[in-house]
Amino acid sequence: MKGHALVNQMLIFAACLIICAERPLSAAEEKPVLKKVGAEYRLSLPSAMEGALRRYDRHFTAWRPGDYTPRAVKYYKFSPRQALFAVIGDFNGDKRLDVVLDGHNRKMDLTLCIISEGAGYGVREVSRTTVLSDPKTKVGYSESATQDEPEYKEYGLSRFLRYNPPCEVVPFEEKKAVKIANDAFTEVYFTKAAFLYYYKDGKFHSICTGD
Repeated sequence: MKGHALVNQMLIFAACLIICAERPLSAAEEKPVLKKVGAEYRLSLPSAMEGALRRYDRHFTAWRPGDYTPRAVKYYKFSPRQALFAVIGDFNGDKRLDVVLDGHNRKMDLTLCIISEGAGYGVREVSRTTVLSDPKTKVGYSESATQDEPEYKEYGLSRFLRYNPPCEVVPFEEKKAVKIANDAFTEVYFTKAAFLYYYKDGKFHSICTGD
């Protein structure tokens, strides 16, 4: 009898392990994931994040690698924290991951942050343009003509995002460093300028870090 009881207890314990292993993640436990598949960057958002984004702007769409200049794609360093159009980080310091997305709706270019708020998520606008970019006609990179070579142009976006861990940053042409307590991100204008964005007091602030 003792042997049968022990076997039953082991079976119950094994069943509990299987149930726990297969239990789906709750909305609070789900995390955003960035993967590179071939030439594509794929971002998977938890349902709670996706819902918050759609409630904020159902027409928002993130840019795709094909929207960027070949040069930007070639030299970009992908990681699980960053893609050309997205950065994953804990921007408000609550130990939960947030996501910054660079994209557009039907009227303008937008950079948005899906950020944790209590048990859920909200969306903050980081920046916007007054017009909608067309990657097919936008000259994102060019080289002047020389005696031996004609003018060289690449069409597409040349602005992309990059992840920054907590750090101290010295703004461009200044001497005093600014302490960034949480994760942040940089908006890079390829070969032109860079602006670091950090979250503080309920909104994003920017620092010019290069020109």
